[in-house]
Amino acid sequence: EQEHGTAVVTTTPTVPYRLELGDGSEPVEISRATDMPMERRIGTIMEPTVIATIITPAQYTGRVLQLCSERRGELLEHLVLAAPGSSQQ
Repeated sequence: EQEHGTAVVTTTPTVPYRLELGDGSEPVEISRATDMPMERRIGTIMEPTVIATIITPAQYTGRVLQLCSERRGELLEHLVLAAPGSSQQ
């Protein structure tokens, strides 16, 4: 989607994945699915994760939570910050 008239560039992600092979050999790190060692048994595939803090105006909270959920995000904590001078705690 375009936001504020900006152009969107779509690329294939190239993040490192660590593979633990089923034969007990040293873990292998790959950056593309085409590098997957198909001839060997894979025990575990680990991908990078991020723990993030997102601060957004209240009117966008629902949409931001939905977007995170659609992208396999896990909500660890949800806080509502009080506006300066409000009685909310």
